[in-house]
Amino acid sequence: MLEKDGKPLSFKLVFQTGEYANWKTICQYLKSEYKKIGVDIQLEEKEVSAYYDAIWKNRNYDLIIYRSYEDSWNPHGFLKSVFRNTDEAKGIFWSDDKLTEMINDVLATYKDDERPAKYDAIFKYMNDEAITIPLYYPNRMITYNKRLGDLKLAATMYQDVIWNTIKIK
Repeated sequence: MLEKDGKPLSFKLVFQTGEYANWKTICQYLKSEYKKIGVDIQLEEKEVSAYYDAIWKNRNYDLIIYRSYEDSWNPHGFLKSVFRNTDEAKGIFWSDDKLTEMINDVLATYKDDERPAKYDAIFKYMNDEAITIPLYYPNRMITYNKRLGDLKLAATMYQDVIWNTIKIK
């Protein structure tokens, strides 16, 4: 077992299964893999409201499994809400003045051709500093009746499909 300051290296990993049932399996897998390198992971499954309280109210976790709620074309809402310091509060998942400055800069950028490079710099910084670790990227799954024709997927996950192209057979 690895140690830090004379104590076993141990982290509490908070998760919930009310909305994302597969998170328990993922967290159990992470626990087993970290054990192989000498890190103890204590799994703490919470019901949905207690899980969000642990994140948004009391920040009672060492590690947390979470999902982003923006797509890759429009990441600013997620970055702004959980990684940016404000005058009222520190970032929910991470408090970092440099990251806050980078997020504020991209939010103030109006030219579409300048924004991608700034997002790339943000994500590179987050990766280099190990602020967050992407675990997986789920595929989009859409179920529809075969009476629908001309079904086309939209560019973002928010819209899912281009509704005005659908024809009913």
